[in-house]
Amino acid sequence: MVGRESVSQEKVTSIRGLSGTCDLPGNAEISTMALAVASVAEGVSVIRRCSVDPWVLAFEDALREIGIRSARDGETVEVTGGPIEADDGVIVPVGQSVQFSCLAGLLAGAPFRTQFRAAQDSGVEAESTIDALKTLGASVSLPVEGMFPLKLGGRNLVSGSFAIETPATAVKCAMFLAARGVDGSVTLTQATAGEDDLEVLFRRAGRRIDKSRTKTGAGHCLRISGPFQVESTDHELPGDAGAALFTILSAAVLARSAVTLQHVGVDLKSRRMMDLIRRMNVSFELKRTQTASKFHTRQIQIKGSDLRSVKIAGAYSQLFMDELPFLAVVGASSPGETIIREAVHLREGETDCISILVENLRNMQIQVGEMPDGLVIKGGRLQGATVDAKGDARIGLAFILGGLVAEGETVVLNPGPVRELFPGVLERIDDLEKV
Repeated sequence: MVGRESVSQEKVTSIRGLSGTCDLPGNAEISTMALAVASVAEGVSVIRRCSVDPWVLAFEDALREIGIRSARDGETVEVTGGPIEADDGVIVPVGQSVQFSCLAGLLAGAPFRTQFRAAQDSGVEAESTIDALKTLGASVSLPVEGMFPLKLGGRNLVSGSFAIETPATAVKCAMFLAARGVDGSVTLTQATAGEDDLEVLFRRAGRRIDKSRTKTGAGHCLRISGPFQVESTDHELPGDAGAALFTILSAAVLARSAVTLQHVGVDLKSRRMMDLIRRMNVSFELKRTQTASKFHTRQIQIKGSDLRSVKIAGAYSQLFMDELPFLAVVGASSPGETIIREAVHLREGETDCISILVENLRNMQIQVGEMPDGLVIKGGRLQGATVDAKGDARIGLAFILGGLVAEGETVVLNPGPVRELFPGVLERIDDLEKV
């Protein structure tokens, strides 16, 4: 099906369907949280279906800088928890908000100071996390402008509480990881219950985060009492919703497909994904399941479907930012007009994804209209052609998978680091039987 000719191109031949059962690569955010929890457990914890996303690998490196040992075999990681140790002033780079918050929670009460530096163009949002940790007495030094580089630690923490309007995984991670060294309770109040991924990880490691309605009934109160120690254990994580979307639509667009996905996560992105594939008329059956660690998951059975065109805009354009090029290619194989709007972010950065998509879809004999913030695609029959992703992995993956349904052979030039930035996606599809 997909054969790597060189680092500069991928060749794809069309097939009639995909068949079989597969799981999914782990979610990067949950993998980061699992590594953080395991790092402070006594003994060795094993994390299965742990993402190999570059940011997760960078987080493992950061943990090693503060004395936490880990060994990885593919998507399984063994973490040896223990005391966090480092020289005063150790510099830790961070590239994602949850990555920063987990490290900040681990280090806020450390006896030494840590300097955090944000990776260039990382977009780390740290203000709410820092405000939350300050309520626990954390010592924080900020630069004159902005948030980074910042210094944190060197002071014992105290009990405290913090309130947020919208549930924020990053804030929750920082507060409750820091709570392990607090003599007293740590409380987080939020308007809605929110996702419980961190709570599942804590329960699995022998520590419960109590959740209840506030006295007024207008929100939810999450509380944990310290000091405490978490236990080493095995964590089996749920599959990533983005990887699920690629696999589901790759199967659905091919008439003779019959694919079963196991352990699909049920986070916000997963729920919106299910809404989207219903609108696209994907034929599927859903079954509720759990991982061994009690993460709620879904088993999804997909069949070849008569897809219909949809409009993707607003919150969906933001949530599925990295998947939009693939959704455009799928739309090219669906009757009617697929409209993608409010996606101006695809023009930002090193490549103008919208212009590249338009050029490549036209090379494959699809009618496309280009707009400042999106495109309109008239569905038809993709014709195999040579297309150029210009090094953008989002476009590279979109046309590699699009080549499965195109007539003849498709050659994707300069596909970019697809296997690095979308880890496990092509490997799962390659493992399915080709019909």
